[in-house]
Amino acid sequence: MDSHLKLLEDESRKLDIDPVERESLLNKTIQYSNRFLEEIDDLPVYIANDNPVKELIALSFEEKGRPLDELLEVLQTSVDRTGINPAAPGHLGYVPGGGVLPRL
Repeated sequence: MDSHLKLLEDESRKLDIDPVERESLLNKTIQYSNRFLEEIDDLPVYIANDNPVKELIALSFEEKGRPLDELLEVLQTSVDRTGINPAAPGHLGYVPGGGVLPRL
């Protein structure tokens, strides 16, 4: 039993990130977030993307992982910059699709 736990512990240690790499990943994520917030008001109300779901599905999960820069690019093009931008100045607001009765 102890040898099995040791084997599992050794496998899980492969997921640990050293402090320097973790700091780099955090900094890239913060930079992306700040850039997103700085640019969101200047983006159009609607950004067409033929098939953002297809781009997300095309990402395969691999044992070795993917570079954060690549993942942030996919996040930008397939999630953050596709479809409607509710923070855009031209956005007129949200109109519920149903279930909300008008006030008489």
